[in-house]
Amino acid sequence: MRFFLFSALVFVAMACNYSRDKILMQTPWKFDMEATRELLKEKSVSESQVNYMEGVMKRLGQTTLEFKKENLLVLRMPDGDSTLGYWAIKGNQILMQVTKESAPPYNILEMTPQRIMLEPTTKTDLDFVRVLVPVVYVK
Repeated sequence: MRFFLFSALVFVAMACNYSRDKILMQTPWKFDMEATRELLKEKSVSESQVNYMEGVMKRLGQTTLEFKKENLLVLRMPDGDSTLGYWAIKGNQILMQVTKESAPPYNILEMTPQRIMLEPTTKTDLDFVRVLVPVVYVK
């Protein structure tokens, strides 16, 4: 009986990760500055927090993230340059690393085919939830 329960638990955990991996890899993603701004407005935040978020989003606003097989992460910059990195989901967290330095993971608050919400695990006054949405290409 224990073996059956353990096997079922492992199967459910693997299915959840497969489902989240599939969501990530379905399409390129971009940061949603408006949704991020709205989430920040829901909290009592300082002007420096808003300015920090605006600065980060201005830098990343036109960047796309592509989650590829074998945990390859591709960041495409607005100027056409690309940066390669690594991604991994462990439990309820995702790690996205594009430099040789260690990067803190993000807590996955929501992950659907329409939206991903990530909260930094580092708890500083300037941290904010990042919202990603699928990239829609217009032909």
